[in-house]
Order: sequence, then structure tokens, then C-alpha cells
Amino acid sequence: MRNIALSFVLIFLCSGCYTYKTTIETSNIEVNEKYEFVLKETGKKRARLLSIGETNILLKKNGRSFSVPLSDIVEIKSRKFSYFNTIVSILSISLVTIAIIGIFTWDGPEFSISPAFPN
Repeated sequence: MRNIALSFVLIFLCSGCYTYKTTIETSNIEVNEKYEFVLKETGKKRARLLSIGETNILLKKNGRSFSVPLSDIVEIKSRKFSYFNTIVSILSISLVTIAIIGIFTWDGPEFSISPAFPN
């Protein structure tokens, strides 16, 4: 039972209500929106766009701002709301909650105790 609960917790942590799917051009990005940036050397970074310059962009992630040269950006993906991920998250939370409540409130099967040999 513990493995099932842990599986649902992992599914919940790995899913979210948003996915990064649509590839967009640099000219179409908007300031103060979250994007996924695929960079040449460091890979993928999900961050909020603070400003766009001629040669670099300023991003913010986890409260820290950093600058990335435009030449290092391979691809920019925009964030879209995902109904499937939202439903999976809600279902996994519900099933884990039901399992936890069931574990703590179940008293076990009720058997009527009768003698093995009748008198």
C-alpha cells in the first residue's frame, strides 16, 4: 500500500497544470511571462522573461536574475494550460487522500468467532 501511495505522490509532483509545447519566435515573446528556453550549453531552463535587449535577454528564476545571450538560445517554448495534467493531478491527490483516510480509519474485517468444534 505504501508503494501505491508513493507512486501517486510522484505522479503528482511530476505533473502540473501547464506544459511547454508551442515553439515561438523571439519577436513574439512577452515580458513578465514564463517560458522554457532551450540553451546551447546548459540545456532547458524555465524562467520568467524580465526584458529583451539587442544581444541578450534578462530572465528570473527562483528569485535570481540572470542574463542570457540571444545567440545561446536554440528554442523558446510557451506555456499552455493542460487539462490532462490538471485532471491527473487532481485524481492523484484524491486517490492518495482516500488511501490515507482508509488506512487510518479501517478497523479490519469483522468476523464472528465460533468454536472450531461444536459441543
